[in-house]
Amino acid sequence: MPNEIIPNESESVNSPYGKYENIPDELKALPQWVFWKKGTRDGETTKVPYSSAGKKAKINDPTTWKGFAQRVYYLANTFPQRGFDGIAFALTAESGYIVLDIDHCLDENGEIISEDVQTIVQIANTYTEISQSGTGLHLFFSGEKQYKRCKTDAGQPYEFYAKNRFIIMTGWLFGTQSQTINDDQEIIEQVENLIFPYGDETKRQKENRLMSESNTESIPVMLEDQKIIDLGMRERSPLFGDLFAGDISHYAYDDSRADLVLCLKIAFYTVDSAQIDRIFRQSSLVRPKWEEREDYRERTIQKALSIVVQHYRGSIRDCAFSSQEIDPKLALAQKRINDTMGNIVFSGQNGHVYLIHLNKKTGEEIPEDIANFMCWVTEQVVFESVTGTKRKYFMAGYADLNPLPRIEVMAEKFGTLDWVREKWGSRTWVGAGKGTMDTIRALINLVSIGSPEIVEKNHTGFEIIEGCERVYVTSQDVISADGVKEGVRTNLERGLKRYALSGEIPDLESIKEAVKASVSLLEIAPKNITYPIFAAVYLSVLDSIFEEAGYEPAFTEWVFRPDRIKKINTGRTLLKPFWKIYGEKATRGILRHSQ
Repeated sequence: MPNEIIPNESESVNSPYGKYENIPDELKALPQWVFWKKGTRDGETTKVPYSSAGKKAKINDPTTWKGFAQRVYYLANTFPQRGFDGIAFALTAESGYIVLDIDHCLDENGEIISEDVQTIVQIANTYTEISQSGTGLHLFFSGEKQYKRCKTDAGQPYEFYAKNRFIIMTGWLFGTQSQTINDDQEIIEQVENLIFPYGDETKRQKENRLMSESNTESIPVMLEDQKIIDLGMRERSPLFGDLFAGDISHYAYDDSRADLVLCLKIAFYTVDSAQIDRIFRQSSLVRPKWEEREDYRERTIQKALSIVVQHYRGSIRDCAFSSQEIDPKLALAQKRINDTMGNIVFSGQNGHVYLIHLNKKTGEEIPEDIANFMCWVTEQVVFESVTGTKRKYFMAGYADLNPLPRIEVMAEKFGTLDWVREKWGSRTWVGAGKGTMDTIRALINLVSIGSPEIVEKNHTGFEIIEGCERVYVTSQDVISADGVKEGVRTNLERGLKRYALSGEIPDLESIKEAVKASVSLLEIAPKNITYPIFAAVYLSVLDSIFEEAGYEPAFTEWVFRPDRIKKINTGRTLLKPFWKIYGEKATRGILRHSQ
């Protein structure tokens, strides 16, 4: 084999097979490079690694690797007759690099076709090159993998390698990705969790998970503890009851073996390790070893969960919410619905609403999923203004057991349920049919019974409410003769909020300054004009009080001028600026009442 020639730095390291100058320098510095060319294996085209001697390179034999510069030089100038198609990097555990290989993720325009892949590339923020096929990506990291597995399940495009792999290199940068290899371990683990959400699950664990997922409609996420005990006691075999009562004679009085069997029996009804522990502690098998040895307790429970692959296929009615772990309002909603509506079930399994159909031949209950959410009125608000009275509802709820944001719904829109899609979007869905919509609306009304009602004022001043009680509406509270009125609050319009008082009791000097400022308004015109006008303003709010007391206030003002005497309507003059707000018709009505 001839001596290898190292090209000068001025020579191009590109070739028709790739744009190799883009490869990060830290990879170029490692003597872990080989050639590759297309070959066949089991009748399929593959990429075969070669040394410069023309022999197949080996991932476990560093003598078949060379430096980056030699490989590129030979590829471009020395060995074209050998038919090499490019260069590859020998990925080893010692090098400390990890490569995420994503197949078939680019379209013909080189754009990512999957939102999941787009998210991973964005999070990774690392050196990324387009694969030799032009349809895949290679993402490079510097760090450690947390899971042993390298390939995702069938149908997923990801492979994540840290060793024992030749990586075909192209240097074809993807988009505007960095030419720096990311060495942030947290980012690496975040990416790995996205492509391996179940980590290094065993075959048995995977079977357990798939079985649970396939029986989503029939396996309760959470049965109440007592419900599981009752079901176990009613089993045809007395085994559950005997063990629960402390009888271990069936197991040669082997305590540990009996512990495991009871956990197996409980695991038939629940996959919640904490619940298995709670139920076990209610049995007569509990002993100091169970209570004091956490390692023994956890090992026994986890072993039971890994063994049990068949689970209780109970009625959808059995699926109750656990008030210890979820919003108590959900449990209350379920109780109201399930206790009131005979053929409607609100399931604690997934937070869905089911319509129960009965098979007349077999008597079997068949659940039909009609909605994935339930919501309720947290507060009813009746807001009053000079233009009339309106009602709105503040709503909260859950979809697929995930909390929904609090929203406002006007009363006139409530009945259609269109607001569900408008406000919460694709997070919620309701089955087709008017009957289904009517059912969901009725359930919302049912679970909303007892929601508090608040009267909201958007103005200030004296007012008579509930037919006879006189109150004064401030910017913060509604004051009656007995103090602050409960169930009534103020929410001023944006313009009026500028005039709201702070609510804090001012000191004496501030009060004096405020009075001086008010009195100074009298100086804006001759006193024979300002005094009557401002007197009328202050007296006008007492108009109705005077009338009830038998007085007839006269708020008509006379202005004396040297040339004539003119009668003016003070109320009209003072209220005219409000015409744009309340309308001229409403303002004139106020004037007629005031004169």
